[in-house]
Order: sequence, then structure tokens, then C-alpha cells
Amino acid sequence: MLAARFSSSTKLVAFTMRTFADPDGTRVRPTIARLCVLTDLSYATVRRARQELLRAGLLQLAKRGNRRKHEADEYRLILADDIFDRLKWLTPSEINNATQEINEQRQAAEAARRRPKDQGSPVNPETDQESAAAPEPPIRAHTRPASGVASEPPPTQLDHPTTRTNPAVGTTTHHTRASSNDELPSIDLTADETELNADEIRHRVDALKAQDDVRFSNTRRAARKALGLGQGVTTSPRHREALNRAIYRAYRTEEVTSNAS
Repeated sequence: MLAARFSSSTKLVAFTMRTFADPDGTRVRPTIARLCVLTDLSYATVRRARQELLRAGLLQLAKRGNRRKHEADEYRLILADDIFDRLKWLTPSEINNATQEINEQRQAAEAARRRPKDQGSPVNPETDQESAAAPEPPIRAHTRPASGVASEPPPTQLDHPTTRTNPAVGTTTHHTRASSNDELPSIDLTADETELNADEIRHRVDALKAQDDVRFSNTRRAARKALGLGQGVTTSPRHREALNRAIYRAYRTEEVTSNAS
């Protein structure tokens, strides 16, 4: 069975149906819906796989179920006499060659991963000259998005401490420039989310993301899970608005709890 040239979904359905069989291979009667749940395959894929097992001579219909009583068909596991003629099989040499090829590819990938980074591609003098002569890119001016909150600090806004000397006292003091998140304007979280329209909610959520991307990502992940949206791209406007409102509500709840404490 493993050496047969079946698709992976057909083999999965075959082994799942085998778990329902009695020791003699009879009384196999799971519904297609149950097989979909157990194999995580679609309804059409499971039905197509079962038909393929019937044609191959590995499955036989023993009794058709009563549709009015919602009874499933009953099958039994068989091995047709001409099963070797019905199916295409991998020969032992094909299995060995394919196994060896996979092992070689895996070893090559491991060797490439362990290779030191300083053993990069050979030096090309022409390429080095071109890269050395290439002009430096111009310094990009700091811009502010439509939401009114800076997406990143300006080029002069650094996070390292600076040293200043007070001439009147003769002492040296150290001043640390505030990070970009400290200098961002505060977000108004006093309004209840039911009082705001979709655009107002969206602007506030964009501003919250600009303040702390890590916290925003964690809050967005929790909101997606609570709404059952998963981690994919949300394209529906209704889902996007619901997600934005859930994020704003989570931030506002944290703000109210923090103020109360």
C-alpha cells in the first residue's frame, strides 16, 4: 500500500478508514463528514479518495446505507486479485534512489548552513569598484503620516545619551534623549468605541501601532483570536472594522484599569 502511486490524501483516507474496520476487515462505515474531520481534508477530496480506493480494489461496498435514516454505507477492506495490475507501484530501486537523493539534498543544505559567513562568494574586482564608486543615498527627510503620529523618529533623534557641561557649576551632566515613543502625542482613549465611527477608530488604532509596535502586535493577535479571524490577511471591511474596534477596546480597558489602580 505504501509503495502504491497514490496521492498523499488517498493514502491518508485509506489508513483512516482502516482504523474503523473489524479484525477481519469488515464493518467499515465512517461517514464522509467524519473522515473530513479526522483527516482535515475537504468533502470532495475524501469522496474522491474513497472512489479511488474502490477502483483500485482495496475497498468494497458491502451494504448501502439507508439515506432516510442517515445511515452510512458499509465497506470492507479487500485485496483484489489483479491489484498489482490495477495500480502503479514503486520498485525497490526507485525507492532507494529517491531516498538517497533526499538524503543528499538534506546533507547539502546542512553543509551550506554550517559554512562560515566569511567564506562568501569570490571577490570580483569590477563589482567592488562599482560598489565603491556608487554615491551614497540621500538622507530622507522625516515625514509624518496622515494620522498625525510619526511612524519613525527623525534622523537627528537618537536614543544614545549626550554629555553637557554646565559652565556655572563646572560639572558634567548626562542627558538621555527621549525615545520616539515617549515624544509621541498621547492617544485619546476616553471615548467609548460605540461613540466613534469606523474612520475615527481606524485613526486611533494607527496611532497606537505607531507608539509601540510590539505591544500592538500582541494586542492585535489576541483580538484576532477572540474574533476567530486567524492570522491571515483581513480583507473584509466589516472584519477590519470589528478588529480595529476590538484592539481599541483592549487598549481602553488597559488604560481604565491602570488609572483605577
